[in-house]
Formats: sequence, C-alpha cells, structure tokens
Amino acid sequence: MKRQIPNFISSFRILLIPPILFYVLKNEYWSAWTALVLFFFAGVSDYFDGYYARKYKWVTTLGKFLDPIADKLLVTAGLIALLVLGKIHFILVLPVILRDIIVDGLRAVAASENVVISAGKLGKWKTAIQLFAMPFLFFPEPNMDLFPYCEEAAITGLIIGLALSLISGTEYIVSYIKNKA
Repeated sequence: MKRQIPNFISSFRILLIPPILFYVLKNEYWSAWTALVLFFFAGVSDYFDGYYARKYKWVTTLGKFLDPIADKLLVTAGLIALLVLGKIHFILVLPVILRDIIVDGLRAVAASENVVISAGKLGKWKTAIQLFAMPFLFFPEPNMDLFPYCEEAAITGLIIGLALSLISGTEYIVSYIKNKA
C-alpha cells in the first residue's frame, strides 16, 4: 500500500485541476487566491510524488505513466485557462501542447520497440518554471503592491518555459533517433 503513495499524490494533482480551472475562470480577486493556493499544492505535489518514488524505491509502471500525465494536464489546463481569459497569447500555448503530443507519441513508439526514453532535466525545469509562473497570471488585475511586475515576470517565465519545452522536445527526438541507430 505504501508503494502506491506517489500514485495517490499524482492522482490528487489531477483531481485538483477542475477546481483550479473553476476558480481561475471565475476571474475574481478572491477566486484567484483560491486557485493560486490549489495550484501551489498541485505543483508541490509534483516534487513529493517523485521524491517518495525515488527515495523509497516505490517506482511503479502506473506511476511512470501517471506522473507525467498529471504534469501535462495541469500545465495544459492552466495555459488554456489563461488563454481563454486573454492573459496570454496562443503562441505560448500551442507549441507546448504540440510538443507534449509529439513527445508522448514518440515515447509510446519507443516503448513498443522496447526503448526507454526517460525524462530529461530540461523537461523537469520546463514544468517547474511553468508551474511557478502561471499562478501570477490568475489575478484579474495585477496587484502591484503585493507583486510588482508579476505579470511581466510570469510572461517571461512562460517564454522561458516555452524555449525549454522546444529544446527538451528536440532532445527527446534526438534521443529516439540515437536509440534507433
């Protein structure tokens, strides 16, 4: 049962997505704080599921599938919500989604050929930066007293996340090609 703790944490992250979206899309100041707190717990849970899986050797096949899916769902849902609210441009969303589809498809093909393409550090940094940057855009209007330049910093973080997304996606493709050769 303990071995499943990381999987429960990843599942918890997925279950937090609907309430996060509800509060973000409400687009009110108090709901933004609620979304921020929920998003923070979801983001931190990403660290803990990996920590427990590695530390106690509780890595499972389900966990190898569930953790990256939870990350992708959380990031994609957050980006789409911000796009719907007009907080970000689609150019910050579309390449990230396309990259994830390509990488997931490539990993599935590789797995069918008994080739494992593990997650790289850039992909993990990409996710961490995106999870950190997004909540600052949840607020209807930037609170300049509490978070000066938060909107600009968040957009910069998402641009960095996009760059890392494209670079890490390229790394996956190169890794697959090298493993095929």
